[in-house]
Order: sequence, then C-alpha cells, then structure tokens
Amino acid sequence: MPRTVVMDGKIVCPDKKGRYQFNDLLLTPRQPCFMGFDLLQVNGKDLRRERLIDRKHELIRIVGNRLFP
Repeated sequence: MPRTVVMDGKIVCPDKKGRYQFNDLLLTPRQPCFMGFDLLQVNGKDLRRERLIDRKHELIRIVGNRLFP
C-alpha cells in the first residue's frame, strides 16, 4: 500500500439514485463524498506521463470503489 498519493477528483453529493450532483453541495443537507478520478502521484513518483487508463487502473487497485464521506 502506498504511503502517499495525489489524486484528482471532486467533492460531490450523490442523489437518491446514486448520481453525483456537484451543485447540491451548497443546496442540500446530504453527506458529501470525495470522488477521485485520476491518480497523479504515488510515493512521490509523477504518473502524469503514464497512460490515463493505466492511472485509473492503479487508482482502483489502491482505493477500490469506495466513497469517502
């Protein structure tokens, strides 16, 4: 397991159907969560020159499909 990672993502509020609604952060009392969609660094190694699909696979390997409220 890596010690440090840098991800790109956004904080969103999933609606009742599980769709992510960015604007709801300000408008609703639902619990926000972080949705990571790109892995930029692992343990100080810059991954931005790697293929996007490879970075996404590594991101899933590291954190899985979990949501972080």
